[in-house]
Amino acid sequence: MTAFAGVADAQLFLFSLSGFGRVVVNDTTFYALPSELEVKAGAVSNQQEEWFDQVLVGSDHYHLRLDGLIHKNGVRLNPRLPFTDAFWFALAIAPGGDVFALDTNGRVAQNGVVSYDLPNAQGRIFRDFLYHEGDRYALRNDGKIYRNANGTEVWDLPGDAASDAELWIGFVYDDTDDRIYCLRRDGIVRYVASGGPADGTFVADLPNGTAIERFSALVQDPATQRLFAIRFDGSLWQIDPTQSPANVDIFTDYPGTGSGDQYFVALTLLDGVPLALRFDGRLYQGLLQDPICQLQGGRFQSIAATRITPVATNVKAFKPVVSTYATTCHPGEAISFPILANDINTEDLTLALVAKPEGSTYDTQTEPPTFSWTPTTVGSYALQVSVAEGSATPKTFTWKISVREPDADPLKNKKPIFQKLKRVQGLVGTPLSIPLRAFDPDGDALTYSTGPLPQGHELRCADRDPQLDARGLLAPGVDRSARRRRLRKAQQGQGPDRGRDPLLVLSEPPRCAALRDGAPGRAGTRAGTRAGKTVPASQADPARAPILSARQS
Repeated sequence: MTAFAGVADAQLFLFSLSGFGRVVVNDTTFYALPSELEVKAGAVSNQQEEWFDQVLVGSDHYHLRLDGLIHKNGVRLNPRLPFTDAFWFALAIAPGGDVFALDTNGRVAQNGVVSYDLPNAQGRIFRDFLYHEGDRYALRNDGKIYRNANGTEVWDLPGDAASDAELWIGFVYDDTDDRIYCLRRDGIVRYVASGGPADGTFVADLPNGTAIERFSALVQDPATQRLFAIRFDGSLWQIDPTQSPANVDIFTDYPGTGSGDQYFVALTLLDGVPLALRFDGRLYQGLLQDPICQLQGGRFQSIAATRITPVATNVKAFKPVVSTYATTCHPGEAISFPILANDINTEDLTLALVAKPEGSTYDTQTEPPTFSWTPTTVGSYALQVSVAEGSATPKTFTWKISVREPDADPLKNKKPIFQKLKRVQGLVGTPLSIPLRAFDPDGDALTYSTGPLPQGHELRCADRDPQLDARGLLAPGVDRSARRRRLRKAQQGQGPDRGRDPLLVLSEPPRCAALRDGAPGRAGTRAGTRAGKTVPASQADPARAPILSARQS
């Protein structure tokens, strides 16, 4: 596990949580928590299995799924929270280890058992939850704040719950002045305190506008009492509440559209410096306009930081998966293929060229690196690349290349052959392009066409070498073996592929009239691939994002 380039602190552990259950610490995946969540063409299914909140307490880390499943240090806690029609969205951990959770209807649970219910009404859902010195505070979107099991609100902030702009979305506790600062979607900030007005005290009115210019998260720096609030579009504002009136100023504008998957969902502070998380996994720090990291997989929900070494006894280490293939071609025939390599545990693989055929090109400026070559001499060759993931000795992988002369016998037609492709692994939400290359021993020109393609797949043909683009193939080992899919040849036989529609069809022109008339030989053949379910990158919009996609952890 290494620090990010923009965070020069070897003792900093930055936790990022994806809705798919991926827990990333700095650049290393700690866990792939169980989830059946799927997103296809913007449509979400099994949303109750989305991981949504996380809390760090000392060396322990807790993660909450919307259906009430809680994991501590990667291990499930029992009993599981009862799930009905409301999502469990927020955790709060007491210093002694008691685990509290709040659902959108106001049920509060302690250690897996519902202990009390807070008032709820149509269109009124709870948005934030915090624990402070034995008290539990819950914020409802209409501005009502409840403390512990008291069924009567302690405070009632102004706002119209029927208006998206006037929804109250988050709060933070200020220990210095013993007050709670609250943020409304349209940028209104007020604080409440014991003995103070029931509707709170005005602090600031931050600039806002359209839906993408509304706010998603609020944090406070305990050392300076400064508040930071971020909008969906990345506009970050700072407030100094120690001044009267409070001093408000823009801190920076991070790149973001505020919609699609480019909107900001979470905010935290590192020694008073903001660090913001975008839904697509981009992390921004301080005044830097370039991301310090691009986390893979998308649908990130929460970010938290600690300098205490986290418990890692249940972290499973995965080896890098590198796709290798044997390529056959004729002299003078151009070949090109990407070097596909990824690791479930880390974002930072190091690929280094070991050996390549003379005259070939290994291009590291592409993503992923690309090998290309036009051989001129018959023979056997190899490309070798070493892959290192930072914690072990680099391993060298080999791509074999065989250069053959075409078969010159016009009466002996040979079938096209797909190259041998081994170990293809995709990561959730990450685009994947798979090289699909065929070799015809006779030197005939091949035509590629497709049968029905799975949703999210696209076949792109460039000369003789097509690429199958698949967004977010689930990686073997990430979740369940039932979601593993392998690319394989379609079987040949009587009828259309023995009853199965081929994904990819190869055909070649007839060698001569005799072959078309039924002479020995076969004028064409076909081979194909089948791939499994896909999870495209989310196209969620803040206005219709899952309940509290903007909740700050």
